[in-house]
Amino acid sequence: MTTKKKNTLQKISIVIHLISLVGWTLVFSPFTKALPEIWAKNLFLISLGICALSSYFSFRKTGLLKFTHTKTQDLDERELAVTNDAIRFGYSALAITASILLFVIALTSWQIHVTHAAFILYFSHVLPAIYLGWKGEER
Repeated sequence: MTTKKKNTLQKISIVIHLISLVGWTLVFSPFTKALPEIWAKNLFLISLGICALSSYFSFRKTGLLKFTHTKTQDLDERELAVTNDAIRFGYSALAITASILLFVIALTSWQIHVTHAAFILYFSHVLPAIYLGWKGEER
């Protein structure tokens, strides 16, 4: 498989992962309270399954998550620079995302649910790997 095709498939997998993650989180929002309970359960299970499957192809199979969590002593200078950029991007995106989420919760009648906190925690965990996967970096 060519590198360009591999990078395109990786980007598609990352987008699917993020969409399913948002869908999984939205199950616990006020929007789904109007849905019948069986629909909400099915939406939850489908989005959770897609999230787990796309997580495997986006991060586990590519080794990106392991690469972003490697000790600095085990990295050479180029790898250290790459992971530094990814972590810098991750913290910046996390700060913006968390701030927007807090403003939305503060300005609307939404109540924060434990899944929203879990979403932010997981999102912060995979953001550097998302950045590296989007750029097509390899170890």
